[in-house]
Amino acid sequence: MIRVTFSWMLSWTAAGTILLCLADWEHSLVAADGPPKTTKESKTPKGRLPPYYAHVVTKQQREIIYLIQEEYRPKIEAARARLESLIKEEKEKIFAVLDEDQKKQIEASQAAAKGKKSEQKTSRQKAAETPPDEMPTLSKPDE
Repeated sequence: MIRVTFSWMLSWTAAGTILLCLADWEHSLVAADGPPKTTKESKTPKGRLPPYYAHVVTKQQREIIYLIQEEYRPKIEAARARLESLIKEEKEKIFAVLDEDQKKQIEASQAAAKGKKSEQKTSRQKAAETPPDEMPTLSKPDE
């Protein structure tokens, strides 16, 4: 009732938009049959709050945020997959512009970078496995 009466006024503000969303969400929770039944179909929405939200939002707002995330998750995943596909397609077209000698040079550079990255990863793993008493210490220069 309130939503219908004040919807024209509330829709002009950001707070009004949020209030309308809350009213719609609350209205959908309380159906004509009564409260929602707890079955496997009506599970509690799960998600992850955006940074800095955890100490600010209420439990009800948290649930609304999780529902919003649940709604957008498939759309975002589809867009992410499409973006990855476009990036791959772009790289292939760019690579096709090169002649054979250039392609060999690029592949050699990529292999060298991959090897260097692998070496760095191995050295980090060894450093993590080295006990603190065996680790080298930095000495101060003589004054």
